[in-house]
Amino acid sequence: MNVSLKRIAILLGCAVAAALFASCTKAPEGETGTPASATAEYAVSVNDEMLEALVVTVEYYDSDGSLKTENLTGPWAKRVEPRLPAFIGARIRFAVREDFDPSESETIRLAYGLSVTGHLFTAEGAKLSNDISYSNASTKTIKTDRLAEWVSRFAENGVFGVLYYVSPGDDRIGTPDWE
Repeated sequence: MNVSLKRIAILLGCAVAAALFASCTKAPEGETGTPASATAEYAVSVNDEMLEALVVTVEYYDSDGSLKTENLTGPWAKRVEPRLPAFIGARIRFAVREDFDPSESETIRLAYGLSVTGHLFTAEGAKLSNDISYSNASTKTIKTDRLAEWVSRFAENGVFGVLYYVSPGDDRIGTPDWE
């Protein structure tokens, strides 16, 4: 009798799972097709303690397709409307401040994050379903006498970064190298 109840329970469980799976299909949020225009939103977060010790810069692709660099003094956000074909991307870079004195504190708390969101639209202005989305954040406490060593690990490529290439007439989104 235990075997029969066990089989019934398993079959009932499979039937419920199949019904739930079938009812969870999600309609696409946007259309599919060829991108004709785009918007990109970039955001960087950094804590004050980090800004006291480091020069924090963000590199991003602007509306005109040029790579821009801005030094941060706090949280930062930017919205751009690139002309296609376009790069959509941003990355964070660090350098130790010349006036930073590691002997003032034994440790430092670093909290930082990067978010890149891109929306693609058809020539008629309909939003496409293949959005671009990247988000990463980190918090760590390190010894101040090791800060320069930690920063040097990210000197070439930055700490967080993402780069996409979007081209009209092509429904694929590429992820090229920064250089």
